[in-house]
Amino acid sequence: MRAPEGQDSGDEGGPDEYHSWIIHGYGKKEWTNGARYEGNWKNNMSHGKGKLYHPNGDVFDGHFKKDMASGFGVFSRLDGFKQEGNWAEDKMHGEGKETMPNGTIYEGQF
Repeated sequence: MRAPEGQDSGDEGGPDEYHSWIIHGYGKKEWTNGARYEGNWKNNMSHGKGKLYHPNGDVFDGHFKKDMASGFGVFSRLDGFKQEGNWAEDKMHGEGKETMPNGTIYEGQF
C-alpha cells in the first residue's frame, strides 16, 4: 500500500529550487502517475487514518504507519477482490478476511 516513491505532485519549483516543507496533520497529495493519498501525515509520511488510491483503481482505506499499511484496513480492487483485517508493514497480518471476485471467502489468520 506504500505510496509511490520519488514521484512528486508536480508543485515543486525548478531543479535549483529547494523546499523544506514538512507535511504533518491532515492533508492530500497526488503523484504524477495518478496515485493519491488523503489522510493523516507525520513527518512527510502517511501515518494514521487515510485512504490511498492507486492509478489502476485499487484502494486501501485504513491505518498507516511510516508510509505502510499498519493496523486495521480494507484493500479493494475493481474486480471485487477484497482484503480486510489487520495489517503490518504493508501485509495482512493476524485476523482477516479475503473475498475473491467469484465470491469465495477465506476468514482466518494471515
